[in-house]
Amino acid sequence: MQIFRALCALLLLVSSSALCAAQTSKLDSVIYLKGSTVYAAQIESRRVSHPLSKRLVNLAGLKGIDKSATLLNYTNSSLYFLDAGSVWEVNLSGHRAKKIVDCDSAAFFSSRFLLYSKMNSANVSGALREMDMRTHKSILLFANGANPVVASSAAKFAFTQTDSDGDGVARVIDHHSMKRVFVTEKAVGPSDLKLSPTGRYLAVNFHLSRPVTGDTVLDVKSGADISNRYSMPNFLPTLIDDWSPDERYAVVEWRTADPNNDGAWKSSTIGVTSINGKWRRSLGKGMDAHFSLRGDKILWLTSQEWDAPGNLVMVDIKHGTPVIIAKDVTSYLILRH
Repeated sequence: MQIFRALCALLLLVSSSALCAAQTSKLDSVIYLKGSTVYAAQIESRRVSHPLSKRLVNLAGLKGIDKSATLLNYTNSSLYFLDAGSVWEVNLSGHRAKKIVDCDSAAFFSSRFLLYSKMNSANVSGALREMDMRTHKSILLFANGANPVVASSAAKFAFTQTDSDGDGVARVIDHHSMKRVFVTEKAVGPSDLKLSPTGRYLAVNFHLSRPVTGDTVLDVKSGADISNRYSMPNFLPTLIDDWSPDERYAVVEWRTADPNNDGAWKSSTIGVTSINGKWRRSLGKGMDAHFSLRGDKILWLTSQEWDAPGNLVMVDIKHGTPVIIAKDVTSYLILRH
């Protein structure tokens, strides 16, 4: 009996240790571009802490790609960037850059498929294509399509279709059947799409040169326009940056108007709201905000202009003050898989 109890105690200890190790090993991660060097950082899962960063690759000297590149995707062996009208693959072991395809816009389905499009000479949406990254063979999806975005946890994607006058629509498509799930009404300049993790919500900016426009937020299931949920008094129309993985929250940008230019804004503040807009919290100045993989933290850049370096910061959704992950960052990517 004593031996049995001792064995039970040992098993309990081993199980507890294994559980603790499993819990502490489940870390959110982010990769970011600082200067010409790409780093990876792990973010502690239960509280905001100062993450340790690891250098992955230096882009300096790699032909065809530079520090203005935008991070698109990652695998265990490669990083993918959109730069100067092309998608590039950078091998992490050999530190070599290889052009994958010329395009203006691109998005990945996990690491298997690349959706991409290139505008034609008439500035009309080009063909939307899909490349199988295992074979690098492409197929035509739609003869007219651009600006693809994907739902991170569902087999859905969205893209825009425009004509020579700049008018167009945004469409949501089921990737398995290639059937239409949703289409917006035709309007001027559809761009800057964001699709929620399950594809339930779509944000699209029908862009005008002036006055400053915000995102039209649509419930794909019902077709309802729910943009008013996220508006803030005394600010310009709201931009949606991201949705939490469980779609209970949205992270937004509230911008102040430029009194001297009705087509511009002076500064942008990152905020988080409940999906129904009844709870909200202002987080700090910045742009390009995203939820962590677990959805308990928000990351953003403190810069006020695209391509301008800023601090990459993070904070818990409901409490705390922002913590700096890295300074002088121009682009970053939350690791989603």
